[in-house]
Amino acid sequence: MPEKTPNHELNLYAQGEDNWTHSTDMETIEERLVVRDLEENRSEYTPYLDAFFFAKDSETWYLGDGTSWTHLGTLANGTAGNSTTEGIAEIRDHVGPLYQGPYHQTDGSGIVFWAESGLSIHSAVVDTDLSDVSTTTLSIELVEYNGGAANPPVIGSADVEVNGGPERIDLSSLPNIPADGEYVLARTASSNGEIIPCRRIHKDDWGMSNYEEHTYSNIDFLKGTNIFEPDDFGSEGYYYYFFDIEIGDTTNRVMSPWSHDVEEIYMRPRDPEEEFEDVSPRALWIDTS
Repeated sequence: MPEKTPNHELNLYAQGEDNWTHSTDMETIEERLVVRDLEENRSEYTPYLDAFFFAKDSETWYLGDGTSWTHLGTLANGTAGNSTTEGIAEIRDHVGPLYQGPYHQTDGSGIVFWAESGLSIHSAVVDTDLSDVSTTTLSIELVEYNGGAANPPVIGSADVEVNGGPERIDLSSLPNIPADGEYVLARTASSNGEIIPCRRIHKDDWGMSNYEEHTYSNIDFLKGTNIFEPDDFGSEGYYYYFFDIEIGDTTNRVMSPWSHDVEEIYMRPRDPEEEFEDVSPRALWIDTS
């Protein structure tokens, strides 16, 4: 029977055994595959040079140096000696209530919220009733709140095709929030003047106390409004139309490791040692090929 590699239990054949010519390949794979196990089991694996160990329970990364495992960091804000690593993270969240309430049909109604600069709205759940309208286009505007004044400045708009009933709609075409401040996400009439009924939460079932429950670090839902009427049109306590809103950055972010041991940084498609004679032994090369 062939021997097994310690980390991944790959077959190691002796010369002359069936399939023995694959032994070198197995050794290479053994050293390069990421080991995934619980933190407490890390010592059971061989720390090959530049091998990776991922602790599933603590979400922590380790790098092998040939004799031991060196702590690199976690998937978020980890520390390792003089270096810090953040892994790739999906910087998105779902905020606001889940869809509920009766259908409502007023042009310009929406929710007022405070948001920080750069926040993006990716999608939301709406529940529409198409039984008495000929259009399937839901017209949406992102506007400045402007103190509740009628017809505030428009930041962006989107026309979304809906199928009727509850569904998640794509709002990624709306621009990012340009600056910290108060904004409105509102529904407007379609190009033919029709207004598709959408579910809202009635003020008797919602009110300002429920708005207070939906405060987040980068967005704070404030009240209902109507962007075509001054002084909010008596709609402050209602919650309008857009449920389980997906917010966040437009792209994933990666914070690169930093270290006091790095003296030079090269961003090139070729190994800098092939191009330069005085590359520091403490240089970092980022391959852009």
